[in-house]
Amino acid sequence: MSKGQTADLILEAGAALIARAGPEGASVRAIAEQAGVSAPALQHHFPSKAGLLTGIYGHAVERHLALTAAALAPFADLRLADEPLALRRKATAEMAAWAIREWVCEGGQATASATVLHLLVHAVRDPVHAALARRWLAGTVAAVGASAAMEEGEAQFLVELLVGLALVSAPGAFRRESDVLNRELLAFACGLHGTCNGFWLDRFRALREQADSASDAPADDGTVHAELLAAGVALTAEVGADALSYRKIAARAHVAPSSALYHFPSRQALLTALYREVHRRFVGAAPPAQAAEWTHLLRSGDTAHLAPMFTRLIVEQMAGEAPLFLTSCELFLAGWREPELAPEALLMRLERGRFAWPDRPEPDEGLRSHTHSLWTIGLALTQYSHPSADRAGDIERRLRAGLRFLETTV
Repeated sequence: MSKGQTADLILEAGAALIARAGPEGASVRAIAEQAGVSAPALQHHFPSKAGLLTGIYGHAVERHLALTAAALAPFADLRLADEPLALRRKATAEMAAWAIREWVCEGGQATASATVLHLLVHAVRDPVHAALARRWLAGTVAAVGASAAMEEGEAQFLVELLVGLALVSAPGAFRRESDVLNRELLAFACGLHGTCNGFWLDRFRALREQADSASDAPADDGTVHAELLAAGVALTAEVGADALSYRKIAARAHVAPSSALYHFPSRQALLTALYREVHRRFVGAAPPAQAAEWTHLLRSGDTAHLAPMFTRLIVEQMAGEAPLFLTSCELFLAGWREPELAPEALLMRLERGRFAWPDRPEPDEGLRSHTHSLWTIGLALTQYSHPSADRAGDIERRLRAGLRFLETTV
């Protein structure tokens, strides 16, 4: 076997392990076993774990860009730039729905997608990976823009939305539900009115409420419970869901490990509680005095005021030393790997963008908020995955551009 073939085997094995077990589970020994090579042979090609991880991410980026370009090629042949606006919007929505389904399907594309999502999350914490994250974003924006005959800013909006959708559309269980929800949301975002706007979102929310009515999350039973949750949310943002342990959470909360196990008797119970705590924090981000004003902004689509509001949510909501949205990203990625978390991941996906309306929203109002929520998580992740001297300013500019695009379609 040639040197290049051995290196490729190692990189493919590493990507498969990251997709299946996250970066923490992709140890040098596990990657060597997966690749069918000895640990010394692996270390000959990649002397350090950091270099190995960079190689795996780089390999996944190139593979994902190639697979995405191949998946979008049939749409480029449609010559959408010469077609009427209504046809372009319909084709763009179909292209995006097809792309996201391809991204999260089983097989090589899903492995590359999961590894790229881990890259984006990892780059938020470690600028060493920023250049690869930028390369993936620029290449994907270019491919989407060329296929959909879109300007760069419009294509970037669509890619940000696709990143958000990929995060919350884990393969495996509930794939059909995710596909239906994604199609509805993308049709809405591309301006295809009168296509069941919000019907399926409302329908699946109602079904999940019925299924979960007898298994609500346990109530907060005191200060220790709250401190453990706060520690878990912060650690997930700072080091990732894969690196969570009862010992680390207990140490962060200054309690005994047995106390953490008492409050959260299983990993599934712990991660489920973290899902719900992050959702509670985002929904409760507006002080009571401002809640009515925020609801009005969400309903009206007021771009001038919505952009600063979302910027504050993204930049100011912290979990320890890391942004709170990163905990959401980590938890949704855990749903890619742990089937028992799939019901909770779907529930949290359905809950995103669900605010305390003073009365029942119209279907398209709920869908608009849902679109905002999933788009902004993708926007936050792509923006934070590269360095910035003015993070809040960059994010607000992207928000304004994306909201203007939505304003012209929705």
